[in-house]
Amino acid sequence: MSLTFFLTNILALLSHVFAIPSLPDQKDHQPTSCHRIDALDTHTKRIVANGNFETGSLAPWKPIVIYPPLPDYDDWLSLGVRSPGYNSAYAFAVNNTIASSYVEVSIGQNVSLCPDKEYRFTAEFYMTDGGLGPQTYVDILMDDNRIVGSNASDAIGPPVVWFSLSTTFTANATRAQLELRFVATDIMVNKWAIDNVAISPVW
Repeated sequence: MSLTFFLTNILALLSHVFAIPSLPDQKDHQPTSCHRIDALDTHTKRIVANGNFETGSLAPWKPIVIYPPLPDYDDWLSLGVRSPGYNSAYAFAVNNTIASSYVEVSIGQNVSLCPDKEYRFTAEFYMTDGGLGPQTYVDILMDDNRIVGSNASDAIGPPVVWFSLSTTFTANATRAQLELRFVATDIMVNKWAIDNVAISPVW
C-alpha cells in the first residue's frame, strides 16, 4: 500500500468524523412579520401607544365621536388628559355637566396585530352616575365590534371608584382600530376616566 493512498484514506476518515454539519436554510428559521410585531411590541414599544397617558398629552389617540359637538357645548362637556390617573399622574377623562340627554365621546388609535392570534385587553376605569342611577357606560371596541364594557353597577360616586376591564379577543387583520367609548343616556352630571390601556399577545 502506497503512502499516498494511506494518507488519502486517513484524511477522508478524519473529514467524516469531524465534519461540521451544514447549517439549515436560515430563511426557514426567520420569524414571520407577525412574530416580529409581537416581540417588538411586547418588549419595547407596546401594542397600544401612550396607553397610560403618561406623556401628559392625548397623541396618538384621536377623537372619533364627540356629541354634543364642541365648541357649542364646551361649557358643559370637557375631555382630555387629566390628573390624577389610576395610581399615576394622568388618565383620559370626560366631564359632563348636564350637556345633553345623550352624550357620547370616543377616542381611538390604530394598532398592529397578527391575524387569527389571541390577545388580551386590559384597562382601569371609573364612571360616576350623578346619583341618578346606572345610566353611564364604558365600551371598548375593535374595528367597531364591542369586545368588553362596563357593568351598570360600575357607575358609582362621587367619590370615584376604579374598576378593571379585561377580556381576550382574536385579531382579524394586521391593523385594527382600538376605540374607547363613553356614553350617558340621560341628562345628568357624570364623569369618566380610563388609564393603563394595554393589549398583549396571549402566548
